[in-house]
Amino acid sequence: MVRRRCPGLAAVLILFGSVLLTTSAQATVEETSAPLPLEQLFDNTAVSEDTSPAEADFDGSGASLSAQDLDAAG
Repeated sequence: MVRRRCPGLAAVLILFGSVLLTTSAQATVEETSAPLPLEQLFDNTAVSEDTSPAEADFDGSGASLSAQDLDAAG
């Protein structure tokens, strides 16, 4: 087995990694820069029946907690 040195590959990987870290850090700052007022966070219904899950939407994306599962969990 012959090992070949690729110094350029290491430089490319380091550059690529630093670009990814910078990009993800910028996205995180933009996403968390404007918090919602509390009134908008506590005016929704989070629990719905399994037969009609569209009646609740606690995260703004249509997700809800199952009333039957919560009842079974105690």
